[in-house]
Amino acid sequence: MEFLDMSGPSNSEQLGTDVARLHLHNKLQMEASKEADSRITSTAKQLEPKPTEIRKFQKTGDRELPSLWSQLERKIPEYFKDCEIFPSLLHGDLWSGNYSFTKDGPVLFDPASFYGHSEYEFGILTMFGGFSQQFHAAYHKLIPKAKGFEQRVLLYQLFHHLNHWSLPKHIEHVQLCRLQYFDRIDK
Repeated sequence: MEFLDMSGPSNSEQLGTDVARLHLHNKLQMEASKEADSRITSTAKQLEPKPTEIRKFQKTGDRELPSLWSQLERKIPEYFKDCEIFPSLLHGDLWSGNYSFTKDGPVLFDPASFYGHSEYEFGILTMFGGFSQQFHAAYHKLIPKAKGFEQRVLLYQLFHHLNHWSLPKHIEHVQLCRLQYFDRIDK
């Protein structure tokens, strides 16, 4: 494994540009995603409720969440109406702990790469913060925000919260889903 000296100067604008270029580079590679898998997407496939998870969910005291999910599920097509989606190569787990800077520029690491909607990247990217206004401005200079961007990002954040909920010690994500997403997604 190659050692990288990650003590270079911070360049959020270059990071935003590089991530946008990553998303734009492989528009025609969708077929590759059918055979690719990642930690996060394989976790999603395992999110089908098991009896122990149902009991864990019931202990949270939020019995309204299942009905909210069915309401949201019916509205999802509206959030993607007139939204052009092309297959982008995604980092898949891009949060502030998975990038740094060398003397040569930004580096990304610990990917869960797959091909998908470029806005998916913003689910985890915005969930924990750590990305500057310069990053966002540089990214959206190359890939402008499409109508409905903010609502779709909320959906992608919801996926990550549910993914974290399925992990040990993350039951608080159930309440976050309820308070931050289901209550706001309709507005």
